[in-house]
Amino acid sequence: MTPKKRYRVRVLGAAILLQLLGTAGARAIEQRNSPTDPEQPLPHEERRLRIASTAPVGLLPDQDQASPSNEYPHAALQQAVHLADLYNWADAAPFFERAEELYKGRGDGRNALYAHLGKIRSTMEQLALPEVSEELGAELENDPLMRSDKQLRLFCLVVKGDIDGEIDATPSRRDWEEALQIATELGDAKWKNRASGEIGFAMFLQGDKRLQAL
Repeated sequence: MTPKKRYRVRVLGAAILLQLLGTAGARAIEQRNSPTDPEQPLPHEERRLRIASTAPVGLLPDQDQASPSNEYPHAALQQAVHLADLYNWADAAPFFERAEELYKGRGDGRNALYAHLGKIRSTMEQLALPEVSEELGAELENDPLMRSDKQLRLFCLVVKGDIDGEIDATPSRRDWEEALQIATELGDAKWKNRASGEIGFAMFLQGDKRLQAL
């Protein structure tokens, strides 16, 4: 075989190899990013594996502790928050729900409430939003824990802000303005940026002249 033919064979072989690798990689990415049907929560064993695969080592249950009573609610909540941060609320719903159940079982009312708020946000498309907004407003006003725990109050305002944003820009703007204030006090850059953006969007919907002048 001439050097020219050997060169063409090598080039062709390399091209085929790259194509095979690219196809395999694309399939892996597609499977990884394939959304879960929000109306069909993950089976228990699959949910445990997904929680364990993403939770920090300190939150992983022992290999010998496989019963539901030994699940770690922090791992379920962390996975839910991770998915919510990716704006994948639908897939986060079963994790928020499971975390709420586990926290209630352990008598942890604060974190059970946090997970409950996440479940509300994850399933808001299925809820009567005006009633839910009113209930959240009452919680913010009357629940002592909501008034004393700034992180919990911030998350509740985030949930209420998203819900009110589907109803009316005016209450949504109030929600996000308070959320911005709390996020600033806590030094939470993520929610400061999100709140600022939501306030700007609400101002746009309201036709705020200050925004038009920018």
